[in-house]
Amino acid sequence: MKKHIFTLGATALVSIGIADAASADTDTHKVKAGETLFSISQQHNVTVEDLKKWNGLSSTLIYANQTLQIGSTSTDSPSSSTPTTTPSNHTYTVKSGDTLYRIAKNNGTSVQQLKEWNNLSSHLIYVNQVLKISGTGTVSSSPSTPVQEKTNETQASPAPSNSKSYKVQPGDTMWSVAQRHGISISQLKQWNNLSSNTIYINQVLQVGGQAAAQAKPSTPSTSTPAPAPAQESKSVSKEITVEATAYTAYCAGCSGITATGIDLRSNPNRKVIAVDPRVIPLGSRVYVEGYGEAIAGDTGGAIKGTRVDLFMASQSSALNWGRKTVKLQILD
Repeated sequence: MKKHIFTLGATALVSIGIADAASADTDTHKVKAGETLFSISQQHNVTVEDLKKWNGLSSTLIYANQTLQIGSTSTDSPSSSTPTTTPSNHTYTVKSGDTLYRIAKNNGTSVQQLKEWNNLSSHLIYVNQVLKISGTGTVSSSPSTPVQEKTNETQASPAPSNSKSYKVQPGDTMWSVAQRHGISISQLKQWNNLSSNTIYINQVLQVGGQAAAQAKPSTPSTSTPAPAPAQESKSVSKEITVEATAYTAYCAGCSGITATGIDLRSNPNRKVIAVDPRVIPLGSRVYVEGYGEAIAGDTGGAIKGTRVDLFMASQSSALNWGRKTVKLQILD
């Protein structure tokens, strides 16, 4: 996708994206090797500034085995998360910057209760979404065209886990297809005789059932769950130092569609990076220091060698990123 690169030397890092890798109402978090304040804030559905405030941090520097407080021990000052009360129900309309954790705390409830009352399967919420904040009231509503979550939560209608094949949809990656069907990327590649992580729209993949069992006799039956993708995320096949810049889907001449078919304008929260496929194969799952886990899903004319370009949802985020030298881990 043709794009312009924002390279101002800003050092601020905007905390964007929501991940549901851990519950946002956890009390403490022990820092693991390779983690950053940004990645931890995503795991717990809070902001980097919240983490710094709760732990008395003056910078974003943290250490392995450091224990961080997730949440304030004192009552937070009032924020915009004030419930709207009517005679028959108790609801709250989501505002920009809100998180499930903050809404739950300000309304004296828990994240789990909010998810149950509103039939939410993840921590993803939307601006102007109406949430129930008590056990009575109407079902929550959301925009008719919700923004899809980032790569670790694909919201396309999944095929049944015991189906024998799956047709690749726009925005799919090897990782998201494997996660959806409860299998590993290595199984998916072996069953389909794939030598790389590159897949194509409308490609039919074997994802389980008798055909897959014949392709790999030693594979456990489909009734036995395969290793969770979270376990795979710990496996780093390669680590390199890269020069990272940032771009948006709305630059002059940009179509918003990546080289692998991801519609960035319809998926502004997706974590996607542009790479040189000779160095990082398209479709690879990667972890970029300061940016988080992403998919190598795009290319660019100026992206050569160890140069990468990070997709940002807004121009201000891209400008804030500027140009940085960071560590990149290839996870697949």
